Amino acid sequence: MPSINSPADLSIKTETIIVPCFTMFHHLILCAPINHALLLLQAQLLLISVLLFTNPSHGSSEEWLLIDCGTRTSYTDGDGLRWQTDVGFISTGENNTVEKGVFVSDPMGSLRFFPTLLKNCYTINTPEKVKYLIRAGFYYGNYDGLSRPPTFDLVIDANKWVTVNTSSPEPVLHEIVYATKGDNFLVCLARTRPEEVPFISSLEVVPLATSMYSKMNRNYAWYLSHRVRFGGSDVVSPTKDDYNREWNPYQDPSLVSVAANFSSLFGYCADDPPLPVILNAAEPTAGDASNAISLSFEFPANSSRTNYVALYFTEVIQQDDGETREFVASVDGKEYGLKVSPEYQICSEVNVTTEPAAGDMKIELTAVSGSSLPPLICAAEIYTVGETLLAGSNEDDVDYLLKSQLVASFYDTHFYLIRANYLSGYGLEAGIPNFGQMQTLEIIYMDNNLLSGSIPDFLGNLPNLRELNLAYNQLSGRVPESLLSNNKLNLNLTGNPLLTIEEKHMPHWKKAIWSWATSASDATATSAADATASVTTGTRTSTV
Repeated sequence: MPSINSPADLSIKTETIIVPCFTMFHHLILCAPINHALLLLQAQLLLISVLLFTNPSHGSSEEWLLIDCGTRTSYTDGDGLRWQTDVGFISTGENNTVEKGVFVSDPMGSLRFFPTLLKNCYTINTPEKVKYLIRAGFYYGNYDGLSRPPTFDLVIDANKWVTVNTSSPEPVLHEIVYATKGDNFLVCLARTRPEEVPFISSLEVVPLATSMYSKMNRNYAWYLSHRVRFGGSDVVSPTKDDYNREWNPYQDPSLVSVAANFSSLFGYCADDPPLPVILNAAEPTAGDASNAISLSFEFPANSSRTNYVALYFTEVIQQDDGETREFVASVDGKEYGLKVSPEYQICSEVNVTTEPAAGDMKIELTAVSGSSLPPLICAAEIYTVGETLLAGSNEDDVDYLLKSQLVASFYDTHFYLIRANYLSGYGLEAGIPNFGQMQTLEIIYMDNNLLSGSIPDFLGNLPNLRELNLAYNQLSGRVPESLLSNNKLNLNLTGNPLLTIEEKHMPHWKKAIWSWATSASDATATSAADATASVTTGTRTSTV
């Protein structure tokens, strides 16, 4: 904010200047003749009012990215919002629509499902490194006719977001505030159950003003737990919010609604709730200062949580002289210094990042000594912090991922990093492709395919590789020295009779076969005695 001198700092001049009468901002009238000092003072006060009572950082729906996943054409909905197809954001999966006879509004009527790969990712470009509000929507609608709504994981970059359960008869929405680190981020659907196919109906990405949610540490993802309004019974839809947020009514018989006697605000809160949310408040049914407001928000009983809590207020009715309203807010019994004195027609906010707690959240608003009026509240937001963010997918990994569906399968559905390749029995032919860029790979399963040619040297240079299973292919040639000399690597080359290794590596080779055979089930285990491989030392050949 620009530095503004106080009126006492002005150098008062007594000269008079002549200016015509005119109106500034429809309410400040300046006429001639006028004292120069008075003109400067009026202009200064006007500037202060503009800076304090306007919010130039309001979001615009033109900046929103709204993706209707699975739709074949882009369209504008009844609220004037533009929904895009997901073409260009993802290259895997198939389109479908909900079962005929199921009536649901766009964008929930179509979806993209992923019947083959373990993990499928949308790539979202982010030219600005700011916080984004991201919402993913899911509506099963029996699109496959199986009446078996799936459960799967939603992942953002290298971090698990949430386990999605789509059994609800209503659309399932999950929302997050996420600070980007690079030029793009990935939103991925990861299969976690063999017979259950992930899908997605919608994906919404909205950039937030830099002043919003400033106490949310950028090194964490913040998951929406509750967003409520008080004093109103209807939902305030995302179309009435500059940042695409939905506000649900909080119902409590101990609270009574108080409607504002104004229709506009002169001041805005840092986290910028929409006007309809602030125009209604709730206070205790028995409206004296001795009554507190007690709020409860549901959380899992046994899980620790750390939260970002934002509470919004305004004095909705001009109070009589001598009346005061002042109260403190506590979260889970801790006050955090949150003291509130609402002002008429001005949005006030207190927010805090809480200490760890467990179970349902309790928020208390209690009048201070000397307050003649009880507490009131207009709205609240509660987010839950996730684990420390992993660095995300390496840029080389992302580039390679986009180039190859094969490498897309290298996402492990448990660790959420590009750490494992599970491609057993996929019918893969030709040589092993070069995915040496995938430096985080720890496990590679490419057994029971039709792979031919030699084992490439890059496999021995993957620094984190600890398991490599290339059994039952058609590989040939010399096994790289870097693989055979790696005592930390579990190596299985069973069923490739054209491979050759040096005799000095025979003990390690036998150990590798036994480690795989004894770890398999009795029905599928391969006996080390049945496994043969040519072992060449100079001109002498041995068999195992």
